[in-house]
Amino acid sequence: MPLDAPTAFFSYSREDSDFALKLAQDLRDAGACVWLDQLDIEPGQEWDSAVEDAVMRCQRMLLILSPASVKSRNVRDEITFALDEKKIIIPVLYQDAAIPLQLIRIQHTDFRTDYDRGLKILLKALGVGPQAAASAAAATAAPVESQPVVSDAERKGAAERAQLEEGRRQVVEQAPLEQKRSGAPAPSLAIVSPTLKKIAVAVCGILVVALIVYWATRPKQQQGATQTPVVQTQPSSPPPSAEVSPGRAAAEKAVTDKAANKLAADKASADKAAARKAAADRAASDKAAADKAAANKAAAFRQPATEPLSAQAMFDKGNEYYFGRGVSKDYKQAFSWFRKAADAGNTTAMANLGVMYEHGYGVETDYNQALTWNRKAAEAGDANGMNNLGFMYRYELGVAEDYPKAFGWFRKAAEAGSPFGMDNLAEMYENGYGVEKDPRQAINWYRKAAQLGDQPAKNALKRLGASP
Repeated sequence: MPLDAPTAFFSYSREDSDFALKLAQDLRDAGACVWLDQLDIEPGQEWDSAVEDAVMRCQRMLLILSPASVKSRNVRDEITFALDEKKIIIPVLYQDAAIPLQLIRIQHTDFRTDYDRGLKILLKALGVGPQAAASAAAATAAPVESQPVVSDAERKGAAERAQLEEGRRQVVEQAPLEQKRSGAPAPSLAIVSPTLKKIAVAVCGILVVALIVYWATRPKQQQGATQTPVVQTQPSSPPPSAEVSPGRAAAEKAVTDKAANKLAADKASADKAAARKAAADRAASDKAAADKAAANKAAAFRQPATEPLSAQAMFDKGNEYYFGRGVSKDYKQAFSWFRKAADAGNTTAMANLGVMYEHGYGVETDYNQALTWNRKAAEAGDANGMNNLGFMYRYELGVAEDYPKAFGWFRKAAEAGSPFGMDNLAEMYENGYGVEKDPRQAINWYRKAAQLGDQPAKNALKRLGASP
């Protein structure tokens, strides 16, 4: 879903995922522009960066209100950010919940008892409905063509041109009549006929004279001689001195031109064949070069069978496939390499397997497997595994919700140097989850996480008005 000015950002608790997904799909089907992490974050994309970018760029926020979202720290951060940035917040009441104080005066859309009615109201608020359709229809209606305005000067000029043309027509029509009145003879067959007669008489006289001369000068035949017609044979070919007739010259030229054209056509055909062969040779050469490069790359990537990879090398290969570094992104290959590295004792690979089982990356989602691998990593001293375990107890993923256990694992992860563990521990102190509320401890741990580059911790310090 492209992010633009009218796009609405979904802010909700993970426990309300089913409702948020259904509402987003229904809104999209009706033509609304909405952004939902479940639909718009691509595999491999950093979740926190994608959400932060969407919140920054969307001008509207659809806030799903429920007991879970009211308690969610992430939702509260998003509300605070939206209010600070003057964004439009549209509360969507999904379940009975205490509406946050900042939103008391904002009109909400109620989905608790009548989903369809709530959907219609929400579509209208997002600009999708009969009113928007009418506006679009009005915008696309063809404009009425205005009649050209003709000035008095233009009308006068047109009248003068029409009068001039009428005068010319009358002159042409009256010309034969004027000739009759002036006595000038009009050309007719009566004038031409005497001339033709004179020419005919002259021609006949010439023919008569020619006939007389012929009879007077023709050779006389001897008496009694047999009158045998003389047959003149035509030579098979004219003598060298004879002139070639124009017809024969044209025929010979046509034969020559035809031969020349055939020669040119043969040469063009040969040139095309040579060009096709050259192109085929180049394509074959390019393919051979590409195949060789691919083979070299594959050979360089493969590890010789005689040199088994270390656990760290297998973990690095898992990261290459997970993030698409130098190879195509492939979660199944990443999972395979992380599993090999974990079996070889790499604790970070164990924690990564826990995350992949939790989210279904390259393998079916399996919370029991996620819990098993996170526990192995945590027991081996890996800070990521400790933080993952705290997360599962905090959000009830495959285990019962247990804030004290979540607090304990976050505490261990933070003390082991995990910025995520520090950030989660600060949230527990801020809200009193599994421990007494302690704003000073919350700010202290937020500050430590921010110094290690954790963006949510930086946002929390800004929200609390504390320095980084």
